[in-house]
Order: sequence, then C-alpha cells, then structure tokens
Amino acid sequence: MFGRPDVPYCLSSYSYSGTHTCDNWEIESYFSEVDDYVNSLQAYLDEFNEYTRKVSRLAQEAEAYAICEAEEVSTQHE
Repeated sequence: MFGRPDVPYCLSSYSYSGTHTCDNWEIESYFSEVDDYVNSLQAYLDEFNEYTRKVSRLAQEAEAYAICEAEEVSTQHE
C-alpha cells in the first residue's frame, strides 16, 4: 500500500560520519519522497479516523434504536 522511500546510497555513511556524497538533486528528491510518504500516511490516518467516527455514530444510533424499541415493546403490555 505504502512504499517507504529508499535512502539513497550516497547517504549510507551519514549516520556515522556526518557527511554524504549526494548531489543536491538527490537530497531534494529523497526529501520530496519522504514528504510524499508522510503526507500519504497522514491522509490514510485521517481517512481511518473519519471511518471510526462514522462507525461510532452508527453504534450509538443502533443502541438508541434498540433502547427505544425495547421501551416501546415493554409499555405495550402494561
């Protein structure tokens, strides 16, 4: 579904040396891919959260309906 961007080879020594051999376009391209990846994950999270809000509302409505029906049926036999 989501493909994490691959770190360019020119950054492989950065974690221990603090330097890299990347051209600016390579760094900019990588950071752009990272930004796109993060934005995609955020959009997915937003969509998921909206879905869970809808499910929660549906559950509350179903509960209210069931309570209403139960109360109506119980008063019919009094």
